[in-house]
Order: sequence, then structure tokens, then C-alpha cells
Amino acid sequence: MDHIAYELKMDPVEFRLKSLTRRFQDQLPYTSNGLEECIRRGAEEFARGKRWHAPGAGPGPVKRGAGVAMGSFGSGLGRSSAAIDLDSRGIYHVHAGVMDIGTGAKTTMALIAAEELGVPLSQIDLICGDTARCPYSVGESGSRATNLTGPRRHPGPRGT
Repeated sequence: MDHIAYELKMDPVEFRLKSLTRRFQDQLPYTSNGLEECIRRGAEEFARGKRWHAPGAGPGPVKRGAGVAMGSFGSGLGRSSAAIDLDSRGIYHVHAGVMDIGTGAKTTMALIAAEELGVPLSQIDLICGDTARCPYSVGESGSRATNLTGPRRHPGPRGT
């Protein structure tokens, strides 16, 4: 990204902001995408405009400044799933085979279920890791629980 920005004579932050992933023709809504805000706030906090210089600018071999980077990785080593039961009290019991290894997987699965069902988080009871009661999960490593268990792969209540 930096090399492309340099060739285009653009600030790397501005190039990233211009190249962000967005909803395709406003048809595929994200439930959350804070990348633009993150880049803008990060640049502001680090006074990026005052500290960034084009490669090679300034005298001498030692250069100082601020940089920007972002990344993601695919984690498609299988599929995981979840199942939901509703009891007579209006509590949704979400059975997910995920384990939380410090990545917030349990909280994330509960939040996804509440959002998709259109109910408050207080109506979600998350049951995780019980192989007798939960669907298959490929396991946790590399922070992949949300990528593998979270996406909806079947038509849901909103028909998407």
C-alpha cells in the first residue's frame, strides 16, 4: 500500500481511506465497520500530518516519523456452526462449540445472536464448548472464532 501511495504521490493514510472496503452499491450492509474511524483517529492521535514525510525526505541517513499499517488474514480452515433453542420464558439458548481463549468469542457469539434475533442481550443464554449439546467447531486458534462461527450461511429471519 505504501509503495502504491508513493507512486501515486499520495499520503499513505489518504490512500488507505480512499481504498477502504465499503458496501457494494449500498446493498451489503456491515453490522460494524470501524476501520475508517480507526484510521482517522489514529492519524489524528499521532499527529500524522506533522510527522509524515515522503520516503527519502530530509538530510542524513536516519529518518524519524510515524507510519500506518493495517491487515487481516483469512482463517478458512473449516466451518463451525451454532444452534438456537427458544424456551417458554423467551430466553434464547445459543449452543456454539466455540471456546473463548481471550478473544471475546463468547461475547461476540451472544452479540451476533441478539442482533440477528432482534432481542436484547439479556435474552441470550450462551452455551459453549459442550460437545454433547453444541454443534461442531473447528477449534480456536489465530482468533478465527468469529470468522468461522459468526457469519450467517442460511436465510435468517430477515430473509438475507
